[in-house]
Amino acid sequence: MPRDKPMSDSSPGLFRRLLSGVWNLISWIRTSIANLLFVAILVLIVITLLPQEAPQLAEKGALRLAPSGVLVDQRSYIEPLQQLLGDSQRLDSETLVRDLVNAINYAAKDKRITTLVLELDHLAGGGISKLEEIGIALTTFKATGKSIIAVSDSYSQEQYYLASYANEIYLHPMGTVALTGYGAYRNYFKSALEKLAVNFHVFRVGQYKDFVEPYTRNGMSDASREHNTQWLNELKTRLEMRRDLIAKIGADKEGNNYQAVSFKDYLTLIESKKAHHKDQVGLLVAQGTIIDGEQPSGNIGGDTLA
Repeated sequence: MPRDKPMSDSSPGLFRRLLSGVWNLISWIRTSIANLLFVAILVLIVITLLPQEAPQLAEKGALRLAPSGVLVDQRSYIEPLQQLLGDSQRLDSETLVRDLVNAINYAAKDKRITTLVLELDHLAGGGISKLEEIGIALTTFKATGKSIIAVSDSYSQEQYYLASYANEIYLHPMGTVALTGYGAYRNYFKSALEKLAVNFHVFRVGQYKDFVEPYTRNGMSDASREHNTQWLNELKTRLEMRRDLIAKIGADKEGNNYQAVSFKDYLTLIESKKAHHKDQVGLLVAQGTIIDGEQPSGNIGGDTLA
């Protein structure tokens, strides 16, 4: 009688087929993921390269000036992949001073722009020279008779420097204004003068002259308490700010916010229609540390700048 094949003869073939099937499945999954990733990157590139819809400007509205990060004369270098992927944290970490100044100067002559709104929550600073340059443009804007409104939950010293150019300043009731001053601290000698028996005399006119009260009183006067209470109580919540801006400027299409265009969209719109002149001035920006050789934006490369 013919003998049956042992079980060990059929097991290796079945095991190999099982391993082959698992490996084929893994290969298919790997290939599918790679293809999907490639298609996603391709779609992202196509979307990035497609022409963006041109911003629209209402007949009447405000210019929303909302600088973010640090004010700079030249942006730092960002890797192309980060730009492609839209790394918003890196892209919003710097704001070009020239962009702000150009937008303000254009808006000063634009009849469609009735108001300039400074939204300063995300401004991190940038140095007194850059703030002053923007301040000069704001002064020119205000000289046309148009108003400037500053809004923020809280104000740092740099933020309040720009807000000081506004006709109105809005602050949240729970907000703060952190002013340390640009001058030096002085020494005070009241205790020393008392020990030396030196008398001093203060002359003042008016009811609300409380500058010298720390030298003449041990507590706040009624007049001082009155006027300090008045400005401390003029604070507005975000909802109240938005309602006031809608009342002053007008509502957008949705009716949830005031009618405005961001300074970036406004620049895109203006620059696309601006006529180019033959005679122009070239501007070379040298920002950052001076280093030998070729260097990207944000540093001063000796060979690059030369």
